[in-house]
Amino acid sequence: MIGKSWQSELYQYIAGIVQNHIHTVLAINGMPDYMHLFFGMRPTQSLSDLIQDIKGDSSKWVNQSQLTKGQFS
Repeated sequence: MIGKSWQSELYQYIAGIVQNHIHTVLAINGMPDYMHLFFGMRPTQSLSDLIQDIKGDSSKWVNQSQLTKGQFS
């Protein structure tokens, strides 16, 4: 579950991941149990690789920051 107290930090972190891969974030929003990401994507990276990076890196950040009581994934 994405906590309201750290939701905007998570969205900023995810935007940074996308931008580091040279894509353009257009919008991020969601609910406590899911999120939507709308972005412009350059054609030299596969969508599945980008999503894997976003999910893996953001989950690692949440866990290392100890933002949840249990394991976040």
